Amino acid sequence: MIFHRTDGAWKAVGGTPNPEQQTISAAVLSLGQYTLGEMDKIEALDSANLKPDSLTCQPRVFSPKGNAFSTHTTISFTLDQPAHVTIKVYNVAGQLVEWIAQQQTFGRGKQAIRLSRRDSERKIVATVQYIVTVTVGDQRPEKVVNVWNH
Repeated sequence: MIFHRTDGAWKAVGGTPNPEQQTISAAVLSLGQYTLGEMDKIEALDSANLKPDSLTCQPRVFSPKGNAFSTHTTISFTLDQPAHVTIKVYNVAGQLVEWIAQQQTFGRGKQAIRLSRRDSERKIVATVQYIVTVTVGDQRPEKVVNVWNH
């Protein structure tokens, strides 16, 4: 969990762990002091919700090759309390191309996940549009992102 020092006290910001890369990601909304802390396992709540209009993918156009673009996009969203979250990426034909999280428990607050669009063999994908979905309970907002590799 990532914490931010505000008004002399440490407040939980959240954080998205990636055990494979041994990293934790979170959106930084203001400058200041931050620290990492270990917490007991978070209990997800069935009544959790995504905050309205909080799903973003920035930048919306990226290139794993570089090509004067960012090499990845950051999927971010805000939860009002801990929740089980599923994150999927589809092609424009509606076929599932990547399953980022399946009923993974995320803490309350702003979450951030990096998407770089390489296939399972780590090869760069062609220029194409993708649809990113984040599911929390019966909420399932989506955003379109573009991979540009020309």
